[in-house]
Amino acid sequence: ILLVGYCPSHRGSPSRPLDGPGTGHRLAKLCGLRHEEDLKTFDRINLHYETPLKRDSDTRAKGRLNAVEVLRRKNEKMIILGREVLQAFGAYVDPSDCPIASWFDFGSVKIAYIPHPSGLNRYYNDSKNTKLVERFLRSTL
Repeated sequence: ILLVGYCPSHRGSPSRPLDGPGTGHRLAKLCGLRHEEDLKTFDRINLHYETPLKRDSDTRAKGRLNAVEVLRRKNEKMIILGREVLQAFGAYVDPSDCPIASWFDFGSVKIAYIPHPSGLNRYYNDSKNTKLVERFLRSTL
C-alpha cells in the first residue's frame, strides 16, 4: 500500500515523505504501530518534493501531473492523505462527496481517502472520526 501526501512539512525531510515529527507519528498512532514499524509497513510519497512557497494554480497543476506519475507506479492500493491530494488525482470534483476510510476503484487502482493527519486538521478532534480512520488503517495491516 502506498501512502500519498501533498508535500513535506516545514520540519520534515523531502527524502523521507510523511515521516515528520507530527504527521509521521500521528499516522503510526492511528495505525496502532510504533513509528519505526509504521515506516516499514507502508511505502510513502509526496506529490511535491519540496514545500511549495504558495499554493496557486501552477502548484495545483504540477500536483496533478505528479499524481499521474504516481498512478504509473502500478501500486494496487493507495491511501490518499488530504483534500489537496484527492483533488490532484481528480477522483472527486468536490472532496466532501468522497467517502472517508473506504476503498473505491479508480481505474486499475484501489484508492482510499483519509483526511490529512496533520495537527491542524480539525477532523480528528471528534473521537468518532479518529476511531473510523484507526479501524480502517488497522484493517489494512
